[in-house]
Amino acid sequence: MMNVSKKKFLPAFVKENFRDVSEIVLGLNCINRIAQVFIDEGVRVMGRKDELIIMKYYL
Repeated sequence: MMNVSKKKFLPAFVKENFRDVSEIVLGLNCINRIAQVFIDEGVRVMGRKDELIIMKYYL
């Protein structure tokens, strides 16, 4: 794969290998706020142990 920054690796991989996919959905524990390139649209669900933040990255 080309030299792609770590933040852009997953979107580039998905665009190249899954051409019909238009977004990536990520579920994070409330404590984990590392996914800076993903968009928090305010969706929350209860996971096994804690509330999860559902975030999206539109391709």
